[in-house]
Amino acid sequence: MPQLLKAIECNKHRHVAIDVGANVGLNTRILSRHYKTVLAFEPSSGNRACICRNLDEGVNNVITYPFAL
Repeated sequence: MPQLLKAIECNKHRHVAIDVGANVGLNTRILSRHYKTVLAFEPSSGNRACICRNLDEGVNNVITYPFAL
C-alpha cells in the first residue's frame, strides 16, 4: 500500500485511475478516495461483487468492467 499512496501523491491531476486486475477492490477503495473516476477491471464475478462491498458507503465514482486486460 505505501507504494500506491506514493504513486497517488506524485499524480497531480487525479482525474482517472485504472485498476487492472482489481481483485476484491482494496486498491480500488483507496483510489476512489483520491480520483474523480476509477475504472476497475476484474473478470471474476465473485471478486466484482466484493469490490462493491469493499467500497466506502455512498461511493459512486467507480465503474467496474467484467474483463481481463
